Amino acid sequence: MESLVDANDPSASVAGYEANGGFLLQTNLTRAFEDGTRTLPALPTRDALLPMIAVMVNVREQRMCVVDLLKKLPKRFTLSDRLKEFPTETSKAKLAEIREQKLGEKLFGALTAKPSRFARERLSLSMRRTATAWSLIPAISCTCARAATLRSSAATWKPRTRSVPPNCWKAALRLWKAGGNNFLYLIFRMIKRLLAFALAAGSLAFAGEYWNVDPGGTTMKFLSMHVSPRTAAMSGAGVADVARASEVSRNPLAMSTAEIPEFGINQIIMDGAAMDKFTSAYFAFPVGESFAAAGTVDFLGYDEIEGRDEEGLETGDYGAYAWSLQAGFGSRNKVFNWAGSFRFASQTIDDATAFAFLGNIGGSFRVNRYLAFATTLTNAGYVTEYEHEDEYAPMALQAGIAGLVPFGAKWALHLSADAYRRADTDPQWLFGGELSYAEALMFRAGYAVRTQNGTENGISCGLGVLIGMIVFDYAYEPRPAFEGGNHYLALGLRF
Repeated sequence: MESLVDANDPSASVAGYEANGGFLLQTNLTRAFEDGTRTLPALPTRDALLPMIAVMVNVREQRMCVVDLLKKLPKRFTLSDRLKEFPTETSKAKLAEIREQKLGEKLFGALTAKPSRFARERLSLSMRRTATAWSLIPAISCTCARAATLRSSAATWKPRTRSVPPNCWKAALRLWKAGGNNFLYLIFRMIKRLLAFALAAGSLAFAGEYWNVDPGGTTMKFLSMHVSPRTAAMSGAGVADVARASEVSRNPLAMSTAEIPEFGINQIIMDGAAMDKFTSAYFAFPVGESFAAAGTVDFLGYDEIEGRDEEGLETGDYGAYAWSLQAGFGSRNKVFNWAGSFRFASQTIDDATAFAFLGNIGGSFRVNRYLAFATTLTNAGYVTEYEHEDEYAPMALQAGIAGLVPFGAKWALHLSADAYRRADTDPQWLFGGELSYAEALMFRAGYAVRTQNGTENGISCGLGVLIGMIVFDYAYEPRPAFEGGNHYLALGLRF
């Protein structure tokens, strides 16, 4: 390569490639910048950095991605080859010459000894050259995805401005999380778990200290009734272990299960009561990769309710009905989930009507595959006067913990323990479980401890079936105070 240097043209550049890809630079390179000129010294040996640096510099200067730069450059072709049938005697003679003159040690230093001065000089030159080369680049080049943005902002582009593509932050976060022994990351995970536990425990304390509505003093209690057969079969437990979009009518966190759109109807049939019908329709669908939205419509109707005056005398039958509309939005993640919804409700008894403007919020945290926490606050808001008397919404707070115990490849046992309190009741302790097979057949049972009225304690049960796009659930919940129980039916369609 020394023979290619033209003494009459010092500005000429001499470079070449080895057959195995190594880049050789025989002459110095000098470039002009705003703050002066910089020189990259020659290094006529294998160089792996300079080809990449040259591409990045061109990408930066041309403000385009590598693919577009390749299309713009002229097509050049090179040819390399190797010597074949090199005589073995000649090769042995060359190796003996190297051993006798100790050329290998002079060039590379002894493998087990201190490197020679010549090798140290070459190594130092290579390191200085690498540092100089990187100093030539004011910032890392753009990717193809940002090429269009750079073209549109060419007028305001500054060579020395360092900008990092958004994807770089995500990559850095993934690398940070990959270090499982990273102290800060472990602390961050611990704080998240403590925060979820504090949310659940603190919510119960808040409910018991500040809610002082007289027993039975809330209106529109149908808004706090179980609607989903899965929830009813588990006696109301499972706030941290949602699995059906049909639960969204009473638990906003159920939106996180909407991996595909689902529409369905819940129906409650009561024994020993004057209720004619309670129907709830729901619709849930994913929004992008990390969010979901849902809506519900509830209708409750009574017929032929026996009316009595203040002295207990019959006054005639009358009717009553209530309905509500709800719309919500929430996240759909694997660890943290949040959800919120707004509900408008109306209740009419005889000729008097009241309206409610309510909100529901919830948050959940999954520690790992086997453990999760969640808290929801439902029916918080304002209710209009009913026959010139103030009414209170059936605001309720529920916090729970859920666990998963897998059995083999297809069986899994879901266990839930929740604490529930409505504004006009004492705390209730809810326990439930679900045994599932291949996520297609589910057997459920639950038990509720209601300290305010022991007659309401009882065992509930149910089952669920998932066949292709069709979802079917059934549950029975005993209500001894009403001399019967509730039958829950749900039919959903996923599409």
